[in-house]
Amino acid sequence: MQIEDVKQVLHVRNADLSASDFRNAKLHGSTFGDVGMAMCRMRDVNLSGTTMADVNLTNVSISDATMVGMTIDGILVSDLLIAYRAAQRPAPG
Repeated sequence: MQIEDVKQVLHVRNADLSASDFRNAKLHGSTFGDVGMAMCRMRDVNLSGTTMADVNLTNVSISDATMVGMTIDGILVSDLLIAYRAAQRPAPG
């Protein structure tokens, strides 16, 4: 099924949309619950202001991302990265 050039609210329940392709799609304010998105690829996606809870992020890879203000369990990711990088530096001496 192709949906193009449409502004529509969808209520999708018990559906298998595996291997679907979303491009230039606006999903602002959408709610996802009990949704399987394993093995998805996302590029040029705006997730600003998004809240995620009870998510499985096993083997998720994030690169070339803007993470200003992003937190994990209430800890700023920027602080986590600073601490990680400091721990990776060789000890002086």
